[in-house]
Amino acid sequence: MKYVCPKCGKNIELSVESLIASEYRTVCPQCLSQLEIVGDYAYIQPEGDPLQFKRPGEENAAQETAVAPPPISPAPPQLPARDPLYDRAVEFVSTCNAITPFMLRDYFGIDLERAHELMSQLEQNGIVGPANGGAPRQILIPHNTNIPMGLPVTFGRPVDEPAVEDMADGAPQRHVRVVNCGGCVMWALLIMVLLALLRSLM
Repeated sequence: MKYVCPKCGKNIELSVESLIASEYRTVCPQCLSQLEIVGDYAYIQPEGDPLQFKRPGEENAAQETAVAPPPISPAPPQLPARDPLYDRAVEFVSTCNAITPFMLRDYFGIDLERAHELMSQLEQNGIVGPANGGAPRQILIPHNTNIPMGLPVTFGRPVDEPAVEDMADGAPQRHVRVVNCGGCVMWALLIMVLLALLRSLM
């Protein structure tokens, strides 16, 4: 069998019988180093007790295990910041029977990506249930199903509380403020002017 002296690099040929007879120890003929044969490699035998022989790398491993610092725990993952509309979204969701990102988008006037992020924050905090394919999500917090969806805000004005209670009871809606934008009046005036012009032409 051929071995290489780790000190001088000389090739050493040994027979199996001579290795067994010398208890796997030999001397390099060039540098006169005492070698110990382990498997396919020759190691330099240290001075002192042959029973305490350590292969290269073993002493480094022993030092590393003795002085190894405690493992560093990984930093906790940073959660995304809560959306500023989160609290208002919880209030809105409490007035709905079911919720979709499209409803959040239309109600708050935000883009669809932000509505999806807001919906995932609501899901993480247990406000709404998990995604259900394309169907609206279930609302997990106590919510008033008697209030029509999205009623609390009309044209940016809060609705009167007695009106909401009357609507829930099925009473006539005499207390609800009707916000006129003038659209109907303008169309009526335009039609009347056109009719007057047609009569004058005849």
